[in-house]
Amino acid sequence: MRFTLPLSVLASAALLSCACVNQINNVVQQFNKAPQIDAFTRAVKANLPLGYAATIAMDVMNKATVTGVTVSRTSDSFPCNAIVTIPVNRTHPLPVGSDTVVGSMTVVGLWSDSNTAIASVFFTQTTIKDSSFTLRNIAFVPITRDTSGTMVVFASEDVNADSSLVVNTKITDSIVSVKLSGIPLTLPTDSSVAVNQKAWITLVNRPRGAPVGNETYTLYGASQYLGVASSTVEVIQAVMVAVVITPYTCRRNPGAGYAMVRDIRIQGSNNNSNVDLGTVVLTFDVPCSGTAKIPVATGEYLARIGSTVALNLDR
Repeated sequence: MRFTLPLSVLASAALLSCACVNQINNVVQQFNKAPQIDAFTRAVKANLPLGYAATIAMDVMNKATVTGVTVSRTSDSFPCNAIVTIPVNRTHPLPVGSDTVVGSMTVVGLWSDSNTAIASVFFTQTTIKDSSFTLRNIAFVPITRDTSGTMVVFASEDVNADSSLVVNTKITDSIVSVKLSGIPLTLPTDSSVAVNQKAWITLVNRPRGAPVGNETYTLYGASQYLGVASSTVEVIQAVMVAVVITPYTCRRNPGAGYAMVRDIRIQGSNNNSNVDLGTVVLTFDVPCSGTAKIPVATGEYLARIGSTVALNLDR
């Protein structure tokens, strides 16, 4: 005997099925948000130009000749104050962003000896941008050089400081002591160590005899960026561990290391409700694809595991 279900029952079943599919799709979409990696790309676009400028400044302060670079110093010996002006053009492009940018970088600082300085770097018409962020200066950065290369260390609050205040501030012994104390004795090997440093560390190495532009950059450290709205504070944490970039072979993405970006939202009038929106881990390899891989993700980014994300470092 065959039973035929009434049309009303079939219709109800179809509606229920559609409702279930919609709910599943909504859940999937909830965990398939595009990762917010601006904190990572912004850090790279600050670290690389700073490391580039610091390396060239160290070169000329140690009597090397670099085409187009000028230096004015208060003494031929150390300690001394100095101003180093570095052109940016198609012949000597920045190591990140568009290679068509034309402008200049000015390094102003105190060199306590041939391998140690506290300096500020000003970027003029260089148009180093990331989303709504434009790099104008990085203030009072310790620069050191040894056999492993040139190292710079800075925190997010050193970026885009008041230019007039930076220019008019005398670099005293206390400033030098505070800034040099931020240089790590060892470089972090995992994210838990890096995130506690709350500063960016860039190590720049150029092979002996190689021309300017043949630098390799290795980035470490962590920082956080705040976005504030009514009753909500959003904290974006970015961490990098041994992220290696060689712009002369590939400007579009790093070739080694890993980064982590974490998005936390603090809600409520008393900031007593924390919501971990999600974390993504980024890894890199040699192909110059302009992307990073996502092997690990949580929260809103969970469904992105195994996918790639565009970095836009060459823009």
